[in-house]
Amino acid sequence: MSDHFYIKYQLKSGDWRFLNNQTKEFTTLASYNHVKEPKFDILSQKDGSLTDEFALIYLERFNVWCDELKNKIMNGFDYRQNFSDTTNVSRIFNYLCNKREYEKVHTPLSITEYKWFEKCYNGGRMMLDPKYKNKIIKTYGHDFKSYYGLLMGSKELKIPTKEGKEKQLSKLPKKYAKLKPGFYHVEITCNNPDFLKIFSFSSSNVYLDISLAYAMKHQKQFDVNINLIINDDEPNCYLYRTKDMIILNTLTNRWMRTLLPLKEKYPKNRLLKHIISTAWGTMNASNVISKTYEEILQMEKYGCQIGLKLTNDFMIEEHKKYKSPDGKIIKELYLLLDTKTPYKHNIRLKPWIVAHGRNIIGDMALKVGLEHVVRVHTDNICLTKPYDFQDVNFVAEDKSTGMILWENCNVYHKMKYDEKTQQYIKEETIS
Repeated sequence: MSDHFYIKYQLKSGDWRFLNNQTKEFTTLASYNHVKEPKFDILSQKDGSLTDEFALIYLERFNVWCDELKNKIMNGFDYRQNFSDTTNVSRIFNYLCNKREYEKVHTPLSITEYKWFEKCYNGGRMMLDPKYKNKIIKTYGHDFKSYYGLLMGSKELKIPTKEGKEKQLSKLPKKYAKLKPGFYHVEITCNNPDFLKIFSFSSSNVYLDISLAYAMKHQKQFDVNINLIINDDEPNCYLYRTKDMIILNTLTNRWMRTLLPLKEKYPKNRLLKHIISTAWGTMNASNVISKTYEEILQMEKYGCQIGLKLTNDFMIEEHKKYKSPDGKIIKELYLLLDTKTPYKHNIRLKPWIVAHGRNIIGDMALKVGLEHVVRVHTDNICLTKPYDFQDVNFVAEDKSTGMILWENCNVYHKMKYDEKTQQYIKEETIS
């Protein structure tokens, strides 16, 4: 493969802007698929922006990061020689986790599993205590180092290797330790606001067993109501056989042992951070294609069934509309899910990784005392007092420590005291 590649970013119009690494010239195209050479996104950075000016700066940094990683992960490895950022993430995972071996054990995921996967809440715990909203308080932030890397190397978390089965239960076991691995259709409610600091609700009322177990574990403490949903003959759970569960670390041990030391050596390498933090999402990425309405009509001419149901050959997962500055729709695209192969890789990670992470963060919040918790955001906890968690991976964070004005969970302002006005003024906005 040649050393020719592009740096790309998407415009608000939906078109793509491409920077040629050799000529330093820019091109605008309607689709990134029109470029057959390797192409890499501008990954988010503190000083970053989606502009031509920053793309040129990013290209210089990109080459430095690539040189740092060259031949470090596997012999002959050069990030620039792969087709995309996503290709790099999946190739590294498959190499270090021995794809040939794990695919002998991990069977393809079914469309039924997809349905249960996507009904879970598949994000981190995020909340701001309402009493601190729009107030300036002294805050002490703590953050997990290599959060997703640590989760991916877990020796406690178990994931399934094969399909499970839909079933209908008449009741839940009284003890959470008796829950079988899988998904449960249950209604969980709680009026205690502190419960939101340790638990995330699912809008579809579908919970992974380890999330349901966490709610059951703290049921008495927070007066949590848990009710199994029973609707005639509809299944209310999707369960896996215990013998089909494996400890995640048995799959990812080499991946973790290779990448985390590199992260310590190159802490500012944005590509390495991307490789580690997005592996779980990349390996459980939905198998979707992007098409225009005219292209869909052409597919239907050749017999493809396209619609809004999982029984179609392709299900319309999202309809994107791009508008001009004056508000006119100038482009429309449809994201189509391949229902026969709903995920790109035969690995079951997504609901387990995030659920396990939420439980860990919840335990950290409980350890210090929920009355001291200001904000929880995925791998970060902010407190009203200093605290030593005595965990080498959960450390104080400068960014979220100091006098802070909390706008919401995602946006806050670091404040400094102005002697002239004798008031606090905004020093930095973080979002």
